[in-house]
Amino acid sequence: MALEERKTVELSGRDFVLTPLNLLDMQLLEKIGVDAQAGTITARDSIVQTAEIIFRSAQVANPSLKSDDVKRCLTLRNFPRAMKALLQVSGLVAEDAPEEQKKTESPASESTGTTSTEPSSPQPDGVSIPSIS
Repeated sequence: MALEERKTVELSGRDFVLTPLNLLDMQLLEKIGVDAQAGTITARDSIVQTAEIIFRSAQVANPSLKSDDVKRCLTLRNFPRAMKALLQVSGLVAEDAPEEQKKTESPASESTGTTSTEPSSPQPDGVSIPSIS
């Protein structure tokens, strides 16, 4: 399956076309995640810095776009959706499974009674930032 080169995400009634992360932004995003888990960055600062990364991704497809255009449309409710779209277009997380497949799949923890050994992630909706080091 070919990786999409652009992905449209709707934020507060406005569509933004996101493009894959470049390596510098990928490194910055990883650093934000590491700092968030270590507690060396506030949640507010991590969101603001990540919003800039989302903006830069959208600016590739729309060079006249301004940072404030994106920030005015980002909310705490749609931020996870924007992050998920950015990570998907960058090839860092898989696309969503079709609805029928989602309904038939059950998490391993439910069927086996085991719990996950993965550390909790500061990203909402199960979106975590993979390490690239």
